[in-house]
Parts: sequence; C-alpha cells; structure tokens
Amino acid sequence: MPPFSRRQFLIAAGLSAPALRLLAQDPYAEDVILRAMKDELDRSPQLRVAGGGGDDTPYFISYTLDDNDAFEVDASFGAITSVSRNRFRLPNIEVRVGSYDFDNTGHIYSGIYTGSRYDTDPFPLDDNYRAMRENLWLGTDHAYKAAVESIARKRAALTNAAAPTEKLADYSNAEPVKSLPKVVRAKFDEAAWKARVVKHSAVFGAYPEVLASGVEFHFNQDTTYYLNTEGTALRYADDAAWVFARAEGQAPDGMVLRDALTIPAPTLAQVPSETELQDSLKAIAGPRTATPSDQMGLVLGGMLIPLTLYPEPMRFVARVSPFAAMLFVPGSLALDADAACLPLVAEQLSWLVALALLVVLVDRAALARLLARGA
Repeated sequence: MPPFSRRQFLIAAGLSAPALRLLAQDPYAEDVILRAMKDELDRSPQLRVAGGGGDDTPYFISYTLDDNDAFEVDASFGAITSVSRNRFRLPNIEVRVGSYDFDNTGHIYSGIYTGSRYDTDPFPLDDNYRAMRENLWLGTDHAYKAAVESIARKRAALTNAAAPTEKLADYSNAEPVKSLPKVVRAKFDEAAWKARVVKHSAVFGAYPEVLASGVEFHFNQDTTYYLNTEGTALRYADDAAWVFARAEGQAPDGMVLRDALTIPAPTLAQVPSETELQDSLKAIAGPRTATPSDQMGLVLGGMLIPLTLYPEPMRFVARVSPFAAMLFVPGSLALDADAACLPLVAEQLSWLVALALLVVLVDRAALARLLARGA
C-alpha cells in the first residue's frame, strides 16, 4: 500500500474532524458509566414473569449511582491520628410494576423479596463496561422480583379493606429532564491538607486548659448519575467538604466543659481560609466557665456546701428547688446510711411527677397554639 501524501492526510483529517467532534460531544460515548446505565435501562423494561399478567411488567425503572472518592484526616495537638481514603460507587435501583395509578409501593414490606437471588458484588471501580452491566442487571433482577412480590401482597391486603373515599395515584409521570455536563474533578493535594489539619490541631496546644481536642477534615468528591425510563438523564458534581473540631477542658469549679464546631462547604474552594479556621478554633479553645444554670445547680443542689449548713432562708429556697432532689438527695443517701430513705425518695418522685406534668402541659399548649394557626 503506497504511503499517504501530505495532501491525502490533510483531506482525511478534515473529513474525520466533524465525526470526532460529534463523538466528543456525546456524553454516552465518553462516559462508560453513563453508557452502561443507559444500555441496561433500555433492556430492563423487557423483564417478565413467566405466565404472569399485566401487573408483572415494569412501567418505571430508575438508576441512581454515586461515584465517590472520600478522604478524611484526623489530628490532635499537632499530630495525625488517622488518615483514610475510600473510593466507591453506590448504585440505587428502583423498579415499579403495575401502573401509575396502582403499583407496588406505599405498602408494608414494599421492596422485600423472599425468593432466591444472586447478591450483587460492590459496583466495579474499574471502567469495565461488561462488569457494570452485569452488576446493574443483577440489581435490577432483584428489584423487579421484589416489586412483583410487593404488588401481590398489596393487592391481597386491600381485598378485604374498605375502599378509600378519594383514590390517589401511586405515582405521577414527569416531563423528562436532560442535563449531562462533563464533570471535571477538582485537583486535590492530599499532602497539603494533611499538613494544614496538623497545623490547625496544634492551635489547642497553646491552651493548657484544653485537656483533649481534635480536628477532622472530610472531603467527598462525588459525581451523581440518574437515569429513568421516562427519559430523564442527569449527571452532576455533588462534592462536599467539612471541618469538625472539638475541645474539652475543666472549669475551675470542676465542671467538665466541651465545645465543638462544624464548618460545611459545598466545594473544596469554599472551605474557609487558614486564617479564618485558626480564629474559629481559638474561639472554642479559650477559657471556659460553668454556665449560670450549672452554677445554680451546684449551689442549690448542695454540691459546694451541704444544705444543712445553709442559713434558714437559703436552705428553704434550696430544699424547694428541684436541684436538691437531683443532687443533694443522692449524695445524702450515699454518705449517710442512717438517713431516712423513704422521705428522700418520695421527694424525688414528687419532683419527677411534677416536672412530667409540666412537660405535658407545655406540649399541649404548644400543640393547641400550632393548630389554632392552621398548621
């Protein structure tokens, strides 16, 4: 075969360029996950039960798949405590049999299948078209058989039930939506984020009153796919990142104090800057004191000074408060074996009943107010 001349090569390249551009614009051609989902979805409506009736045919099938790359790093006082990176793909298959008016859903044990089946393995991480089709096929087979069983149970249960005055359709048809933009995953520097989390966790080391602390960073890069037999086809980025930090210390009065913060971000670029995170961490690491309610409980509950040593007016106020029943009574029973047990226990039970009645009354009043406004 004689070699191509330069002119012939240019002509061939010019003629093939439109075809290459068309191929590049076809999302199903460039994305093997999307192609496998579409091809299996086109085949699945043919599912039938041998000798079955019209209700055994699927009228709606949908595939949802999350292609996720999850990263997590934890650190405490400037040292990494754990690192994990997990790559997984999670399919979710829905099959409805019957019709839009009456199908297998909305009934007890909908989706439960009791027969034999092949359990699917985790969805393949390699872009292997055949392996993906097999996984979707087995998952669809299980969902279809569960739907057939469910509609039979539902029909049998409704045979002896009173017919509803208003019949509502079990599902509704929707106009198909198609949005398949190309998803480009953000560049992620794992080493840089490890160093950053270590730096953030070291903030707590400057606060001697912080006895335990930790900083966690999570980043999920996720591409979500959704296709159904009505014609809807979606592909979109569904990333999520968040920072979680906690600090624990002890107040001068002995009270154990904890504080934490969670900062979510829809994308990696929207995670707060290092300076902003440092300021947030310093805010929860600062000195802590017991809250007024904690201090009141310590005083009126006799945890600082026994109530028997209080002057009479203050002792009376403390004894009629619930703090005495919560704190002073258990302490008295533990320290004084000769203490009259029944009166002290009766005092606790009285407060328990009184507070329970108060909760019921407040709940009823709030519910009546809510219903009065037409909620």
